[in-house]
Amino acid sequence: MIHLFWMVFACLVRKVQHPLSTVTVAPGGNATLGCSFSASLNINSLIVNWQYGDTVVHSFYLGKDQLERQGANYRGRTYLFKEELLKGNASLLLTAVRSEDVGDYTCHITNEQGSTSEKIKVILAAPFDEPLLSLQPTCDSINITVTVSNGYPEPEFKWHDSSGRELNQTQSSVLLDSRGRYQVSSTINFQSNSIETISVEIKLEVLNQNIIRSLLLHPPPEYCQDCCQVTPTSRGGVSVVFSFLLFIVLVILILCLIKYNKKSSDGPREQEHTLAEPSTSTSL
Repeated sequence: MIHLFWMVFACLVRKVQHPLSTVTVAPGGNATLGCSFSASLNINSLIVNWQYGDTVVHSFYLGKDQLERQGANYRGRTYLFKEELLKGNASLLLTAVRSEDVGDYTCHITNEQGSTSEKIKVILAAPFDEPLLSLQPTCDSINITVTVSNGYPEPEFKWHDSSGRELNQTQSSVLLDSRGRYQVSSTINFQSNSIETISVEIKLEVLNQNIIRSLLLHPPPEYCQDCCQVTPTSRGGVSVVFSFLLFIVLVILILCLIKYNKKSSDGPREQEHTLAEPSTSTSL
């Protein structure tokens, strides 16, 4: 009955709406959604209702939290600053923010002075760390990989050569850690016979994060290019010849070892035979 009274009372009093504000929070972090109103004189006459669309996020009336109709997704994750309510502060603390929490929230306030509402947009985002560059040369080209970590959402990569031409032949890998943050790598294979400057642009639009890194690449030495001219067939032939020569050397070593052991065993036998022969003497 009291709740119905306040609903009717809210229709009769003055309503104030505030412009939309935004709150940016990293995955797994805590967000404070601000909501202010004209200070209330009596805590029992104050009604605070936070909503996400049609879902009840947090309710407070009759001087205490009323969470019977709270959405299951928000249970145990929402808190009001009770000591601040009479000062006109109905901000909501939302903990362990995840992707399902992204969107528009509405704070409805009703007290003896009127009714007010605020809209707050929750954005899930985190800047990426300093990128790591790695190079893997091949005989006639080079693989360039750039990796960024600990950010959200996925960034956009753009590769350009010295003339500003965009390079599209890239490969990427994406990992999502237990906190809900990304580690993303982008790899390009580049081949050139002249000095080139390769640049990569990493963009995270939601936070206006824009990182550009450049590399000055020199063509491989001529002897490396000569190595690349060796065909797989010729490489296989060299391997066969080397294996055959190694086998011959091993056979020779084994034969020499056998001959040495045989000679060593025959030596003591001849000496024993000599010692066993009786000595002959001539008597006069």
